[in-house]
Amino acid sequence: MQCQGGVLAGDAWVDVTAVRAQDSAAATPEAVLPAFRTLLGHVQQDVAGSAGASVSTGHAAASSRLTVCDSSRVDDVSDVDLSTPSDVATDTAAELVDFAMHRVEGAVCVFRYDGSGRYPLTGAAYSELPDGGWVLEQRLGNGTVDRSGRLDLDGLESGDAAWRTCDDMLCSVDVLRDGTWEHFALWRAVAPDTTSAIVRWVEASLAA
Repeated sequence: MQCQGGVLAGDAWVDVTAVRAQDSAAATPEAVLPAFRTLLGHVQQDVAGSAGASVSTGHAAASSRLTVCDSSRVDDVSDVDLSTPSDVATDTAAELVDFAMHRVEGAVCVFRYDGSGRYPLTGAAYSELPDGGWVLEQRLGNGTVDRSGRLDLDGLESGDAAWRTCDDMLCSVDVLRDGTWEHFALWRAVAPDTTSAIVRWVEASLAA
């Protein structure tokens, strides 16, 4: 059982997730909710008194529009023609990550496809975070980004770096160029030869 919530403490937005194994009949959402609300209250109180609560980007609040992006370079390496949410009739809404990226002047592109008349699945995703080198270092330090598969890509300069991480579902490539962090993710449902296809996509994007 999982509870998710968000609190605004000063200028800091904090997401909280609690997971509990349902080890007894008493472990119901209704029983857990009061304790989870108490947890949210403690998080808000602690963060509000920290330095992070007074940090402000100075940017206007983000709109719910997804960043305009081009699916053509992904189409070249996939087995399914992709489209952006704005090109199709869909109720797709911006997720929290989109707001977070916009607040630091980042860009997020999510390409979707519908191969069998069902709700569109995410086929490819691209995000860019200018001046995101410090964010990447933090994620490398705590193990949330794996850089074991270093790549030598056309379009990278001296001091740049790129690495690929793959599992049974998708491959992703992280690129660090001049302090900007770019992240590419391509699902195997779209490109079965994902390991090679995502490299071609990244190189095409670097050359654009």
